[in-house]
Amino acid sequence: MIVVPDDEPLMCTIDNQCFEGVCREGLCLGICESSVDCGTGQICVANICETELQPDLECYFNSDCPEATDTCINATCHQGCEMDADCANAADFCDAGVCRPDWRPFVECLFTTDCADGFECVDGGCRLSCTDEDACVESYGAGSTCERGFCQ
Repeated sequence: MIVVPDDEPLMCTIDNQCFEGVCREGLCLGICESSVDCGTGQICVANICETELQPDLECYFNSDCPEATDTCINATCHQGCEMDADCANAADFCDAGVCRPDWRPFVECLFTTDCADGFECVDGGCRLSCTDEDACVESYGAGSTCERGFCQ
């Protein structure tokens, strides 16, 4: 796995860029069995970590949080940080000094040699070449499409 550098705010376009997650509206969302698998402020909905729109009230202000470096975001205390390792929740990363759910895409490949046989490295992801959608649906299931000669 090749992680996208922090100084490049890239958005995902396909699930393959989200390691063991899914791409929704340009952000990688984790796969979960319960909310304990999700990042700070997220809940598990249909096995996908999503931001809880109205969480239990934990804080109104930063000063309501247990640590002086914490930040109150959406009524939830988020731990302060300087690097990813500072975040107690393994599903979080250090985003501008605050531990938040890790939404970053990663680069699956740089070269076709990084991919399994039969796949090519296209737009940072290992893709199966195709001539029509039938090949994609057969390999990836319903909803897969053939765009520019590769399964999406």
